Amino acid sequence: MVAGKTIHSHAGQSAGHGRHRALIDPGTTPSTPPIAAAPWLTPMLDIRARYEFADVEHKDPFNALTVRERLGVQSQAWNGLSALVEGEFTEVAGADYNANAGPLDYPYDRANSTIPDPRNAELNQELLQYEGFDTTEKAGRQRLIYDNAAFIGNVGWRQNEQTFDAIFISNR
Repeated sequence: MVAGKTIHSHAGQSAGHGRHRALIDPGTTPSTPPIAAAPWLTPMLDIRARYEFADVEHKDPFNALTVRERLGVQSQAWNGLSALVEGEFTEVAGADYNANAGPLDYPYDRANSTIPDPRNAELNQELLQYEGFDTTEKAGRQRLIYDNAAFIGNVGWRQNEQTFDAIFISNR
């Protein structure tokens, strides 16, 4: 019980039961805790494992097991302005393939067919965004996908996402 004040109630009671204990004093309003402000920076994390096997004519059968991590942070909007920074890291767990990234990159085995998912660490997205007056403006390296990525897209099935250095303006 929060309050021990006795109140009288007559609605819906049988004879002889005229007193009830109140859980909250009807003369006061319960205090509500203050709502915590949203964090200024929001972390982002995306981890994906991918396996690919192929047996191409005139090449050795090959296996590729890779893990992609995307780590980033996005700021809260302040007067319509926000920012986003995201890194992308691809790790090779099974290296029986040719990543076709050149003889100095890993893995590189000319006897195997190509799976273009080399080990890498790169800046995937870095952009400033402004939203106001029914307009969204983005400038910097960003993910762009148009018409189901038929001609312009992120090549989402690969571990190394394609991003664009661009200025994007949209008016609603």
